Amino acid sequence: MVEQLRVLGYPRLVSMENFRTPNFKLVAEILEWLVHRYDAQISIPLVIETEQERAFFIKSATFYILQKARIKLNPKKLYMSEEIKKCQQLALQIPNHGATLYDLLAKEVTARVERNKALSFSLSLSDGEKAILQATQAIQKIKNKINIADRILKEELAVINHNLQNVSSDEAALDAKIERRKKEYDQQQKRLAKLQSFRPQCMDEYEKYEMKLKQLYAIYVLKFRNVSFLQGLQNEFDRAEHERNVEAEQNMRNMVERMRAQELILREAQYVIFNY
Repeated sequence: MVEQLRVLGYPRLVSMENFRTPNFKLVAEILEWLVHRYDAQISIPLVIETEQERAFFIKSATFYILQKARIKLNPKKLYMSEEIKKCQQLALQIPNHGATLYDLLAKEVTARVERNKALSFSLSLSDGEKAILQATQAIQKIKNKINIADRILKEELAVINHNLQNVSSDEAALDAKIERRKKEYDQQQKRLAKLQSFRPQCMDEYEKYEMKLKQLYAIYVLKFRNVSFLQGLQNEFDRAEHERNVEAEQNMRNMVERMRAQELILREAQYVIFNY
């Protein structure tokens, strides 16, 4: 696997020592890199802090690899490591020892004072019984805390196992959905090929009328341009004729006004002559 990653161009140097112990972060980085190799547009958030985030990341990565490369991966095997039982045992032991150590360290200051005090004088029987009773009570409290931590850890493990089962069921449902979509896609491709190869009987007549329509449209465009040109000439002629009519009418009015003025002058001259 290390050699295959190097041949594929994985940017990080990986050795067999990286897989001596469970290394989910490295597995997640390799899966993200593979998905980007198939499609650089796909974005998978590399958020793997909690169990739910890790399960979601594994489901998303396996889905995109199945979609792009047609390679079916087992999310459960990717998520789990070979030493899962040992990890579970250590996980059970760590909270117990941690809780015990935390309580002991918290009581060390008081215990040191009491220990020095006890060493400074001889302990009576009643004081010894009292000290033993207090120690027994402290041990019982520690046991209670350990039991609570153990119960919480078992609940968390149950949630993890439940999530793993959900991954398997989701994988089966996703496979069925992909298979159904693939069949629908194949059917649509066959139908499309059949429609593309089918030629209606009236296609020859349609193409003949289409050619005739193109010719008629070309004639129509030519005539429309001619009519538009003639209309433009007609408009120019009408405007020029209107201007000539207006000018002739104005000349006629000017001539009438001059004749009236001359006639008025003539009448005034005749009136002056007759009265003189």
